[in-house]
Formats: sequence, C-alpha cells, structure tokens
Amino acid sequence: MRGWILLLCVACGPVEKGGDTDIGGLETDTDTDADADTDTDTTWDCATGPEIQIELDAGTSPVVVCPGVHEVTLSLPDGAILEGRLTAAETTLTGTGNSPTVYVDNGATATMRHLTVSHDFNPVDGPAGGIDASRGSTLTLEDVVVSGNNSRGTALAGPMPGLTVLTDVVLSDNVSELVGGAVLNDAVLTRVVVQDNTGTGPTGMGGLYILGPTPEVTADASTIIRRNTGAYWGGGVTLDMYTSWTGGQISENHAPGGGGIALFNAWDITISDVTLADNTADYGAGLYPNNCCGGSYLVTVSGATITGNDAVFRGGGMYWFGDGDRQLLMSDTVIADNLAEEGAGIYSPDAPMTLTDTTLVRNIASISGGGVQLSAEGSLDCTNCDLGDGLDDNLPDDVVIEGGGTYSDYGAGANFVCDSQMGICLP
Repeated sequence: MRGWILLLCVACGPVEKGGDTDIGGLETDTDTDADADTDTDTTWDCATGPEIQIELDAGTSPVVVCPGVHEVTLSLPDGAILEGRLTAAETTLTGTGNSPTVYVDNGATATMRHLTVSHDFNPVDGPAGGIDASRGSTLTLEDVVVSGNNSRGTALAGPMPGLTVLTDVVLSDNVSELVGGAVLNDAVLTRVVVQDNTGTGPTGMGGLYILGPTPEVTADASTIIRRNTGAYWGGGVTLDMYTSWTGGQISENHAPGGGGIALFNAWDITISDVTLADNTADYGAGLYPNNCCGGSYLVTVSGATITGNDAVFRGGGMYWFGDGDRQLLMSDTVIADNLAEEGAGIYSPDAPMTLTDTTLVRNIASISGGGVQLSAEGSLDCTNCDLGDGLDDNLPDDVVIEGGGTYSDYGAGANFVCDSQMGICLP
C-alpha cells in the first residue's frame, strides 16, 4: 500500500446470527428453532465499515459488502475479490478525503463485482478519484458502476502497464481535469457504457484515454462511448502511441479537436471495426490526429464507419495532417453524411493518404470539398473508391485541391491520384 490512512466508518451494522435482521433495508428470517425444519433462511455473511478492509487484509475471498452506502477508503491486495451481494445499484462505496475510494496494491491482481463507486470530493488528488489500479497488474470489473467521481486525474485508472477487463460496466457523470472517464492500457470491453463524462482542464479529454506504449483495446459491438466532452480534444476516446483499437460505438461526443477519436503521439496506431457517429468538433469531428511531437508514423484504419459527424470548420469525418513522413492507410471504410465548411468527408492540409475499397458519399461542405479537400502538401491515392453518384454524391464536389483543381462525378469504382503541390488529380 502507499501508506495512505484508511478512513473508514460504519454504514450499516454487522449482521447478527438468529432473529430477524435488517440489512440495507432487506429483512431476513433466521429462525433456528429445531422444530422449524422447513422455515429457515440462510443469513448473509457480509462486511461493512472497517470490517471490509480487515477481511481484505486477512485474505478472505470473496469479501462480500453489505447492501447500502459505505464511506470507505480501501486497498485491494493481490488476489482480492470484492463484491456486493446483489447488483451494483444495491451497494455503493463512496470515498473519504482526497484519496481514491479503492486503491489496488502494487503489482496486484484484483476483481470487483456488483458495486457502485462514487467519490465527489472536490477534487481527489492523484491518478484517480474512484478506482486507482495504476500500479496494479490486472483489474477485472463486472457489473460495476463508476459514477459521480471528481478528481484531478480521472475516475478510473487501470494498470499501467497492465490489463483492465470490463464487463457490464458503466462509467458515467464523472468530472476530471485530465480525463473524465478512465485511463487504460490494455483493455477488453464487453457491454460497457461510457457516457456523460467531462475532462475540464486545458488538455481535458472526455471518455477514455488509452495510454501507451503498445496498448491493445478490444470492444464488443455493445460497447457504447457517448455524450462525453473534452475541453481540448478527444471527446470520446484519445489514443496514445502504438495503440491498437478494435470495435465499439463512439457517438455524440464533443471536443474542439477530435469529437470521436483524437490521436495523441500518433505513432503507428491501428483502428478497426469501429463506428464514429454524430460527434461534433471544431476540427476533425470524427477523427483528429494531434501533431505535437514530430517524427514519422503510420495510422491504419479498416472496417470503420464514420457517419453523421459535424465539424464547425474542417474535417467533418476526419482531419488528417502531419507531414510527408506521416501516412494514413484506410480500407473497407465508409465515410458518409458528414458536415463541415471545408472537407466534409476528409480534410488534409499536408499529409499523404491511401484509400482502398473506401466509400465517401453524401458528405456536404458549405464551402468546398464535399468528399475530400487537400491543401499545401496533402496527397490522395484512391483505389476502388466509391464517391457516390446522384443522391449519393458529395456536395458541392468530390475532391478539391486548394489553389488547384475541383473534381466531381467520380462515382463508384474510382481509381485516381491527387497531388496538391501539382494541383491536379490523375487517373
């Protein structure tokens, strides 16, 4: 442990054997009369207040927390299993002081189930206000709600490095200076909802920050990241260097840059089978790479759906920039029904893009570049691209090169190369 003082208080009394006992509003009949052989219920063994930490330290597994609200600060040792008796709605852990509600010990593997974690201190110091597993090895959460936490860092910090496994988890209504929802490394997300979280600081991010190096995140189709807000970038998700992200729905998020996904230190990032829908931003409403740190990198996007995103200025679906050493490879992706002033589908001022088997349709720019807009040193290589026709066409054009040509009527099966320095597109 970090030597933190455990500030524990009793939220409900210990369970007594025999008689009728009220546990968090639930009555149990524990008549042990020898003559009543058919009217005997089993009394729950559950812990409350200081008993929770005592049982954790004793190695009890699992430690079952009584229904109710418990004001505690807990440390989970290696192998700990901490769970509520019923569902997450029945049992709440709320923190004390400016420490996280739950801390996972150094190098520990820990599991939590059927619990709500909330800590509205203003704000909690350290990496996380709700659950801090940043020094742990593996964290597993099942049927857990992390909500109403207020911190300088985030609501949930997974092991760094290490694995976080979330199943039937809700991260909602958390407010942090850095990342509203969670900071994770390797993660498996199943039926997870990340919503209504806010990052308020000068580099604030909304939903999730996937911290490198080399994290791998897999989200199932039922995982939804929505209505999160980043004060600076990454309304839904921010991906750090060498990240692989697969799956999930990222929708209705907002940030000035990267309403859906922002790429931070965007070196060799892979994004696949994700839906980016109805996100908003000033630039790059669906996807936005940060250009802070120089160097060469490759971003690969495959099997994605980028639709209904709205940028105030440029890059409704995506804003792609860097320099000649930074490349985008996109395949089997749909970019449709996005809005912006310029580059409603994709806006790229100065970085090369290669698109294969990719669809850009019904994107509408109020000024120019319905499908794609290139400027400065941007380039585009399209192979078997569908840029729509008739009602599916991009408006007011398919491709625009600033200071160069304007191209429309590419339609389906289009193959062409555009060079902004030359100001032309060629078959």
